[in-house]
Amino acid sequence: MKTLQRTITDVTRRLNNRLGENGVVGWLLPYRGLAIPAKQWDREYDSGAWERLDTPGEVGRYGVIAACCRGMAPGPRILDVGCGEGVLHDYLIPAAQQEYTGLDISATAISRARQQRNSGKFIVADSSEFETNERFDAIVFNECLYYFDDPTSEMARYAAMLNDNGIIVVSAYASPRTHRFWARLQRHFRHDEEIRLQNGAGGRWTIRLYRGARP
Repeated sequence: MKTLQRTITDVTRRLNNRLGENGVVGWLLPYRGLAIPAKQWDREYDSGAWERLDTPGEVGRYGVIAACCRGMAPGPRILDVGCGEGVLHDYLIPAAQQEYTGLDISATAISRARQQRNSGKFIVADSSEFETNERFDAIVFNECLYYFDDPTSEMARYAAMLNDNGIIVVSAYASPRTHRFWARLQRHFRHDEEIRLQNGAGGRWTIRLYRGARP
């Protein structure tokens, strides 16, 4: 049953990528966030649809994001927004004594992260409502910032959670829709570095590093 659910989910995503908001139609529609309810995320994680994130085709992207975070001071405090099952955690932990916090709206994803990772802190939370008095050296939006209706406001809100000289790392899969997402950010924030990646299957990503999310 899980295999069938996973196949249906993958086919649906491919069709959307080619025809929907991430494809041809994406050039014609105004930008809006991809609001997906927590229960749908839970179903997708239950079906195993996101296990592909922990495969060789994703190593380059996660490796670059981890390298950006490790470039901070020794023992950086890292917040991984929309962490899913915590895959980024595994790329970070061997390198330093950093403090990792991951948050995600899916209780299923967070439950699996806690079971599979024996360090770090994992929180079930809606990213658009998350608040904390903690301060971080690096905040990561790995394929999640474009789920917000107003990504620029959310990025500014999270930037207030940074320590002095902290960084924000944003990764987004290449599509017509995310092209417009980057254009929105570009009007408000100036990035310090940009890296573009392509894996063997043709998947392409843009990763940008912002220092303090400066306007």
